[in-house]
Amino acid sequence: MKKRVAVLLFAVCMTSLTACGGVVSGQVAEKVLEGLMTKDSGKDEEEKADNDGKIKDSKEKEEQNKGENSGQGEAETGEAADSADSKGIEKADSVADKAEKNKSLELRLEKRYLNEHNGSELLMQVEYPFLSVNQENFPGLFSAMESLNGECEAQAVQWKQKKLPYLQEAINYGYSRGYEYVQTMHVHRADAQLVSIIDEHYEYTGGAHGGIYFTSKTLDSATGRELSLADVTTDLQGLADAVIKELNKEYPVEYAPEGYRDTVESQIVKQGPDAYDASWALNYHGIIFDFGSYELGAYAMGCPEVIVPFDQYPGLIKEEYTRVPEEYVVSLKNATTVYEDVDGDGSLETVFVSAYGAQDGYRQTIHIYIDETSTEYNAEGWFNEAYLIHLKDGSLYLYVCVSAEDDERIIHIFRISGESAVFVEDAHGYFGDGMMENPGCFRVYDGLDALSTYSGYRDCRVGDGGRLEALDDAYTIVNYTYGDEPERHLTAKIPIPAWMISEDGSVAETPEQLPAGTRLYFRRTDNRTFVEMELEDGRRCQIRGDFTTWPKTINGIEENDCFDGIMYAG
Repeated sequence: MKKRVAVLLFAVCMTSLTACGGVVSGQVAEKVLEGLMTKDSGKDEEEKADNDGKIKDSKEKEEQNKGENSGQGEAETGEAADSADSKGIEKADSVADKAEKNKSLELRLEKRYLNEHNGSELLMQVEYPFLSVNQENFPGLFSAMESLNGECEAQAVQWKQKKLPYLQEAINYGYSRGYEYVQTMHVHRADAQLVSIIDEHYEYTGGAHGGIYFTSKTLDSATGRELSLADVTTDLQGLADAVIKELNKEYPVEYAPEGYRDTVESQIVKQGPDAYDASWALNYHGIIFDFGSYELGAYAMGCPEVIVPFDQYPGLIKEEYTRVPEEYVVSLKNATTVYEDVDGDGSLETVFVSAYGAQDGYRQTIHIYIDETSTEYNAEGWFNEAYLIHLKDGSLYLYVCVSAEDDERIIHIFRISGESAVFVEDAHGYFGDGMMENPGCFRVYDGLDALSTYSGYRDCRVGDGGRLEALDDAYTIVNYTYGDEPERHLTAKIPIPAWMISEDGSVAETPEQLPAGTRLYFRRTDNRTFVEMELEDGRRCQIRGDFTTWPKTINGIEENDCFDGIMYAG
């Protein structure tokens, strides 16, 4: 756990070299502001008063903020490489999508932006998360996430509207470094019972360094109802005592000579008029608590995190929340720390993945930390995210996803053995905005190039030895449109042989000729021998050819002699 504090301190210090200062909102802000702001104390006092209670007021201001936000900030094109542009609309095919839909929980976690530019210069970075779930299987959870997304957007809009005048004034006096507000969502548990989240807020507005504070949500997956600490624990005071005990184990008393009791009890047991909620999440082994800058002690303490393990405090958390599935996945999507008994000794180890030290080209050194032990691996790209996978037989695997040259995506697969990560093999693909929750079925995306360049996904599972196994032979093609653009399609230049597909999915044994001028829309492909297309009348067909060589051919004829509209990237 101390490893996480060191990494956070390192990240904050590095940030302070490239930009200036920050404040922490809510009641923690009163402590943070004392040390962060260096100019215009009158404005600081005004901002401090305005910022108090921002988190708790966000729901009331949500509708107003949404209205004020119209036209003010759209997602920055190209800033979220794996997600559709905020103006883009993913046209999911209704028939194939419903047939292939995984009935387990499906989460998508995107980044959205309200950045402020002066030409090509970034003046203000404002980033917030957008979390969604498959509505048809989890309607209550879907509604709860809509509310959560509204809160995140409202907080980002409010922050920008409030800080932009100060930034503009500072620029007039020669200040040349940007402000930052970044919300980072850490999903500690996501399954058919619970979605448990801690949201990290980083602010940076012109002082010596930035500040961090946390908020959290735990939602019942079946109903969408938000759970409180009183809902999940049998003893609030006992839980506070356990948190204090774990803090005393992990963080030296010199960081907080007065101790942690008053703050922790005020957050958990709600003692005193100024009490506010703790930031917590349930995972598969315990309940996690995060504390922001200055919340418990000196800035050098970093942002403490502790876990109260279920097995060390039996009966403290209600039984229904301590039951562990036979198989589960824990996300390291935003480089968070996860907890797992990796060596079978009954104690939890911390698992953390980081990447730094750029090698040649697109290569990075991946560091896989298990407690204080580090395994290094020279990746074939730049680190994006990772997932720790626990299978029924007790084996543990780590999927580390990287972006390589020419937009290639690679999943490096490791087996966790004791406190070491042993490389297994590489697989092609990426998770995009999707998140892996179920080892038995999850979507993997890949770049495809049959009759054009596009992306698609297919259902996969974690197979023997941790290897990635596809459950589908064909990819469902993802079609994006921007603004009022029509959906991308091909137009036949000459009569084209097509194997028609019946409503039951069977494919004709002999082709029929599609006349020149026929429009065809992309639906599915194996990226080798066929592309399934939809005609304007709704019928489907396979266009067959050799799509593994260059030039690609259809019935021996080069593809560009067969179709208009073929487009390849690069």
